[in-house]
Amino acid sequence: YDGERAVGQIASVPCAYKVRGEYVIASMTMNLSVSSPYRGKGIMGELLSRIHKANQSLFYVAIPNSESLKGHLRKGYYSVSLACMIRPVMLSNYFYDRQVAKGFLKPFDFIWRKKKTNSKSKIQEHQSMFDERFDQLFNGIDNQNMITQVRNSKFLNWRYRTNPRRKYTTFIASRDDGKIEGYIIIRITQIFGKTCGLIVDLL
Repeated sequence: YDGERAVGQIASVPCAYKVRGEYVIASMTMNLSVSSPYRGKGIMGELLSRIHKANQSLFYVAIPNSESLKGHLRKGYYSVSLACMIRPVMLSNYFYDRQVAKGFLKPFDFIWRKKKTNSKSKIQEHQSMFDERFDQLFNGIDNQNMITQVRNSKFLNWRYRTNPRRKYTTFIASRDDGKIEGYIIIRITQIFGKTCGLIVDLL
C-alpha cells in the first residue's frame, strides 16, 4: 500500500506434487501485479519474498508474463520448457468469412478428420463429480523420474467442478467393468475472435 491506495498484490495456491514417488507440498504464485507508476522500485521482488516466507513449501511454481519473468529469475526461479501444440479439426471453418481461403483449405479438412481407433475402451462424457476411480487412475502412475501435480478426485473436483468462472467438459475412457483408463478435460474459448478448444487436463 501507498497510504490507503493498493499498489501491488500477489496470491498463492497450495499444490500437492508427486516427485519421484513422494508426495510433497508446493505453492503456485499467481495474480502478481504492480501498479504502473510503482514499477521498477523493487515492489515485485518484495512481494515474492514475503509470500515465500509465508508458505512452508518445498518449491514454488509460477507462470509469469513477459514483464515479470526477469523478476522471477532474480528471485531464484528456474525456467522450464512448456510445449504448446495445435491441431486443426476443420481448418477451412476458421476462414468462414473468406471464400477464397475456405475453398483452398477445404481438402485439408480430410487430413485432420476423426481417425478410427483400435481401442476397446468406451468413450463418454463425464458430467458428475470425480470419484475414487480417478484416484486409482492417478495412483496407478508409477514413474520414478516424473514430477507431476497430484490430480486426484479432490483436486479435480476443486479445479473443474466447483470453479464457477468457466465451463469445462470432461470425457473419460472406461472399460466394461467401469475402470477408468484415461480422461481429457477441455474448455471452449475465443482466440483472435475464433472459437477454439483448449485441452486443460489429460491423463
